[in-house]
Amino acid sequence: MKNVLLIAAMVACSAQAAKLDPDRPIEQQITVQSSEFDAKTRYFSPELRAKMIDADDRVITYLSISKDRKTGALEWGVILGASYDGRWRMYESANLAGGKLLTAQNLGRQVGICYQGSCTLHEGAGVVLGEADIQAALANGLRLRWNSRGYGSFEVEFPAAYFAAMAEAAKR
Repeated sequence: MKNVLLIAAMVACSAQAAKLDPDRPIEQQITVQSSEFDAKTRYFSPELRAKMIDADDRVITYLSISKDRKTGALEWGVILGASYDGRWRMYESANLAGGKLLTAQNLGRQVGICYQGSCTLHEGAGVVLGEADIQAALANGLRLRWNSRGYGSFEVEFPAAYFAAMAEAAKR
């Protein structure tokens, strides 16, 4: 699963996940990555921005689906991309509203530009959603809290419309 999420994160970052345009339907803003050389088709929702621990932190989160081209099997996930200064946040888990704990996969950490002893740090993490989580999200949306190792947490909420649009896109 880690490899699927890692590939999905790399593809989405290279495709520069689209920012949500409130004037267009979500269905028209889903990024699809597919080629004759890939065993899977990947779908990415528009990104959601979240308030982080520190005001200068920058974070995006988005939904992803990886669809096996032969079997049609779907794997849903939530991917986090964060940039911040200071020390590593180390996002290791996430909780769904109601308390269910999801183990996060580390999708990479990089040191960016350093200046006068302070560096910009970049971190990616992903969680896989189960079938029951997806069904609940299709009806009610999804609230998720990302947890870092000893440095706090933050919440993000995906509306049910994000899940409905992604499910519809994956049917094609």
